[in-house]
Amino acid sequence: MSENIEIDGLSFELVRSTKRKTIGVKVHHNSQLTIQAPSHLLLEEVSSHVSKKIGWVRRKLRSIATKESHNRTFSISGGEVHYMGRIYSVTQSDRHKIGLFQGRIHIPIKTNQSQSEKLIQWYKQKAKTILSKEYYSIVESKDWESRGLKIMDLGARWGSCSTDGTINLNWKIITLPKSCREYVIFHEYAHLKVHDLSLI
Repeated sequence: MSENIEIDGLSFELVRSTKRKTIGVKVHHNSQLTIQAPSHLLLEEVSSHVSKKIGWVRRKLRSIATKESHNRTFSISGGEVHYMGRIYSVTQSDRHKIGLFQGRIHIPIKTNQSQSEKLIQWYKQKAKTILSKEYYSIVESKDWESRGLKIMDLGARWGSCSTDGTINLNWKIITLPKSCREYVIFHEYAHLKVHDLSLI
């Protein structure tokens, strides 16, 4: 028996078992979060226990995101690329536009740009649409004040917060799983409240 729950802005799959005697929290390599708990415990008890471990969960997500950043490549060597936490094969196509079709990313054969340039351009377009939607969805659900969002190239940094309160997100995080993307958003928004997050 499982259900999805949200704790401190993070989404977990809660799996209950009559054989389980303690609460366990697992951060999977693909950034999915799982809670294993005894069947008899109330949801409030589970949430309270996991809330005490949120700092550890966020550090694990940060570690995964850092490892992902070292592995990310925007060339098409090997014929595979990362997109939204998954690996897709890339193929040349007679289609007029680059896009995801039938489990593959198709890049037009007839183009004045290199395949890598075309892929990066597509990433940026997708990042602007998807990251904006995810950011404002979180802001609305939390009833937060938004002072603006920018999707840009931040080099090796996933995100930043400007002095005027604008949240800046690196377009490259479109390659990460949703839980990692949401982590970056929560982390950068937290800078508006707490400037030194080194201990979080």
